[in-house]
Amino acid sequence: MSSLFTDRHLISFDLDDTLWPGMPTILRAEDTLYQWLQQYYPCITQSYSIQDYYQLRKKIKQQHPIPAQDLTWLRKYSLSLLAKQFHYSHQLVEKGFEIFIKARNQVTFYPDTIEVLEILKKHYTLIAITNGNACIKTIGLDKYFDFSLSPTQAGVAKPNPDIYLQAYKKAKTLPKYCIHIGDDPYLDIDSVHTLQTASIWVNHHTNPKAWPKEIPHRPHYIVQTLSELIPLLIHPLQKKDPDRGRHTLSKYEPGK
Repeated sequence: MSSLFTDRHLISFDLDDTLWPGMPTILRAEDTLYQWLQQYYPCITQSYSIQDYYQLRKKIKQQHPIPAQDLTWLRKYSLSLLAKQFHYSHQLVEKGFEIFIKARNQVTFYPDTIEVLEILKKHYTLIAITNGNACIKTIGLDKYFDFSLSPTQAGVAKPNPDIYLQAYKKAKTLPKYCIHIGDDPYLDIDSVHTLQTASIWVNHHTNPKAWPKEIPHRPHYIVQTLSELIPLLIHPLQKKDPDRGRHTLSKYEPGK
């Protein structure tokens, strides 16, 4: 436990790879979209493999780095280029994105995600700050998070600290009263260093990765499971205010 957190009342969470494995979700959504294109727009898939489509988006990101921070824009723009190239109607863009985003929001949480959020919600204001386009309402997390902020709304993406400042302003608080929790050393940890925001790195890997040597600003704490957040973030509050509630995880023990 740490007194570092006793005066902090808001937690911002990253989403992908923090609350659920991100890559399997994205790959499944990519495959769902590609199968749909095969069925309804075969000229595209006859010319583009799923890897070719990835390379197209990569090229767009290089050519349009600022708008491409918004992954929704990137996805729709890439579909619009394909529609134009193969003389399909613009309807492809909206319907294709709808197919993708529906699959993209079908996530499988880490085993302790929901129980940890339920406990933390009783002690902190929770918000989400993500570079992705997952929808907390569709996923069913809006009961825990007051709101989610992404580059679509903010106009900037992590590691730009402005996305954090916008989120904390919307929550009517200051960065020094906040804790950010995420999986990416650069986007989630290094990016909040200058804001006086406390940081916790969630290193979910079975064989934990070492902190990258090229990133000088280390997190305040490192955890391997979300359940480890409970003794770290709740117990200091109880010490300061015993009536604030006592909670233990019913199924998961820290570090297991």
